[in-house]
Amino acid sequence: MKYERDKFGKLKKRPVIEPPKSTGWVTGAHVQIQFGRTKCKFVTAYPPQLNKALSVPHPGFQFTTAYKNGYWDGLHHFITRAGFFPTGLLPVVQHILKTGKNPLIEEDKKGHNVLPNTPIRVQYKHRKEDAEFFNNALKDAFTTELKVAMDSLNDEGVFILPAELFVDWATFRPTSSLSYPLLQLARNLHQKTNA
Repeated sequence: MKYERDKFGKLKKRPVIEPPKSTGWVTGAHVQIQFGRTKCKFVTAYPPQLNKALSVPHPGFQFTTAYKNGYWDGLHHFITRAGFFPTGLLPVVQHILKTGKNPLIEEDKKGHNVLPNTPIRVQYKHRKEDAEFFNNALKDAFTTELKVAMDSLNDEGVFILPAELFVDWATFRPTSSLSYPLLQLARNLHQKTNA
């Protein structure tokens, strides 16, 4: 423990370790995530259940002294106390925050339902030095259109996607560098399935 003086001059204890970023989460609040090339960071508090959903048992944890003495829970936490997590997990974090369900676990298994109440809004921002790597169209594609497109492949591998989604993609054409290649892909797949 460290000590500091309050406004009256009395000493009070101050913890050496900052509390986790999930401390202070209020149900229904908004969440803000800062995008980075290798790491993303929660700028605001986030649901604490997210940390549990993105933790896995460390190999051999039951044999370590720290676990046996109760100093460690034996889990590898992909979200740090300061709120950092690998950028590769951003689609998983997005999906959990949007739907409340963990896409890495099957629907009938324990741990699939993570959040009973999802945040009202999830905002994304990027650092100036990472602006060239951040693309809103790519972020939206991960969570909506591409997932729907992949779900639209039937058992024979035939592409059965409703045309309304491609009309939506056409509206992004002037602002997104991804819209044209995706529309071309859809056109090619449509021509191959009708041939």
